[in-house]
Amino acid sequence: MASSPATGVIGVELQAAGENLNTWGNPKLTNTLQVLSNLSVKFLTLAMSGDTTVSETNYSVTNTTEVAVIKLTGGTLGAAANLVIPGRAKRLLIWNNESYTITIKLAATAGIALPAGRWTWVTTDGSTDVYNHAPNHMGTGFVPTLSGDVVNVLYVTNAIAALIGADTNGLVLVSAGDTTASYLNSKLVVSGLLKKALGSGGGNETLNVETALYTASGTNTYVITPSPALASYASGNSFLVLFTNASTGASTLNVSGLGAKALTKNGATAVASGDIPAGSVRLCAYDGTRFQLAASIEAEVTVPPLGLTLSAAKTSGFTAVASNLYPCTFGSSGTITLPSSATVGDTIGLSLGDSTKIYTVAPGGSLKMNGSTASVVFPSNNSYILTYNSTAQGWV
Repeated sequence: MASSPATGVIGVELQAAGENLNTWGNPKLTNTLQVLSNLSVKFLTLAMSGDTTVSETNYSVTNTTEVAVIKLTGGTLGAAANLVIPGRAKRLLIWNNESYTITIKLAATAGIALPAGRWTWVTTDGSTDVYNHAPNHMGTGFVPTLSGDVVNVLYVTNAIAALIGADTNGLVLVSAGDTTASYLNSKLVVSGLLKKALGSGGGNETLNVETALYTASGTNTYVITPSPALASYASGNSFLVLFTNASTGASTLNVSGLGAKALTKNGATAVASGDIPAGSVRLCAYDGTRFQLAASIEAEVTVPPLGLTLSAAKTSGFTAVASNLYPCTFGSSGTITLPSSATVGDTIGLSLGDSTKIYTVAPGGSLKMNGSTASVVFPSNNSYILTYNSTAQGWV
């Protein structure tokens, strides 16, 4: 019987009985022992520049896949590639040290895809296909995704240590003593009418949301600088504004340097002098074109003081003079004559007492009273303010 290779396993040479007498030791036995040694411990680096097909011969000590570990490297790949291995039954540890996925397969099978940077044990029966002998793939120097990866305890331990190391924004901190702004503060963004205040940066973190008040600088061309800054104007932007200086005419509001927008009241009516008193707080809402003062600002209605001088009490008829207030306690009925000349706005006050007396009020000269030159009897026990309105109306 002639020498033959080990069937379906590895390419070592089997000897027939009595064959190679006195010549078996070298090279045949030596080669066989070298192949077995390679299978046990040899680490082979295989350069990949594209799809690679490995061919092997029996009894060779340089067969590519008859080793313990293959490192796929070379760094010249520009895309994913295939590694086609011979149809021999084997188990092999392969490390994909390239930057692209490499598929390990037989000539006519699908094989397994080994991602860049990963390790796996492959097995094959030499004819059906190549199989992943590890549960998914083993990582190299990073934390596995845990979607079926073999968990590298060291990597997980290091990752946990890194996460619980320094206290930084964006981490959920666990120590009650932490003062670094934490998860809520980094994730909750407020602007416009609202602001936030961090109560505690650690495990007992609290975050207060409060109404923001912005102080406007300038006069008429008002400016506020919210924090965080407003990125762009949008309909509905609203700000509670403390105006240090009063408006003296048409005014604008500029937020975060985005450009001055008209300040208006009652819709599109421009703010006028005095509409915004110094030190007042106003809610300013952007309608897409302008900032409207949310509450209508109307001129304050004031009644100027009458400025009447109190006269001595009158006990009988008399002729009145503008800007005087006359208490009347007539001894008998009588006539009060209004001035014969008057200017619009002239005012006279009458306080008529004693209900038994008749008080007659007559316009003086050619002037009128209530649009007529006729005299009028005023009921007693009443007070009256007469103001000269116009030539046509006279005293009213």
